[in-house]
Amino acid sequence: MTSMLDVRRLIGERPGITLRDLAWHFRISESLMTGMLAHLLERGDVVKIPLMPTCSSCSSGCANDGKPVFGFRRTMRRG
Repeated sequence: MTSMLDVRRLIGERPGITLRDLAWHFRISESLMTGMLAHLLERGDVVKIPLMPTCSSCSSGCANDGKPVFGFRRTMRRG
């Protein structure tokens, strides 16, 4: 069984990991991992990392491929 502590630990070791890679690593569905991440995001334990566009040579407003990546929030929460 995958624990949230395991998910937090892996995100800390591999900042920038995608939802798909997290789900694959723990051998669970992306929808189950989404639920775990939602809880960790709500608590402030992990953050979504904004991706930079892959190009900068035009003004068309390129977007990433829509796959968020996650990082570990290193500061301690108060309270």
